[in-house]
Amino acid sequence: MALYELLDVNSIKIDLEGEFTDEVVAELIELLVQAGRVENREGAIDAILDREAKGSTGIGGGVALPHARLESIPELTAALGLSGTGVEFDAIDHKPVHVVMLLLARAGEPGPHVIALQETSTLMSIPRFIERLLACKTPLEALDLIRAEEMGTTPAEGGQGSR
Repeated sequence: MALYELLDVNSIKIDLEGEFTDEVVAELIELLVQAGRVENREGAIDAILDREAKGSTGIGGGVALPHARLESIPELTAALGLSGTGVEFDAIDHKPVHVVMLLLARAGEPGPHVIALQETSTLMSIPRFIERLLACKTPLEALDLIRAEEMGTTPAEGGQGSR
């Protein structure tokens, strides 16, 4: 599974407006509602915030991976938000979050959900990836960067692929 297949330009927001977890979750869910991927806005927001109440998904290093499973989600979907100023996400390193990858999966189907979380974590651990992602000016630029990294085609220093 590739994350770039779960995202499109309509599910990526370059300049998050929210400053706190609940605001950013609502922003990203709204992207998915507008894209026709989520019908039950309040149910999706509640599911993500219920998961956050059990423990923050702010994994440190400026990254948060809010996620939940819902019956009303027909298939795994994702939204990506970027914040230059940072979001208070109660991250484990107590630092602001700049990259938020929100995942919603169908209840009872944990496999794709877990794989997407692992893929996101792997992607975010690539040296300088977060810095390059935050430098993106448009959703298309961010999507192209993710696609290139996942396909191993982004040139790194020395002209070699970065993975």
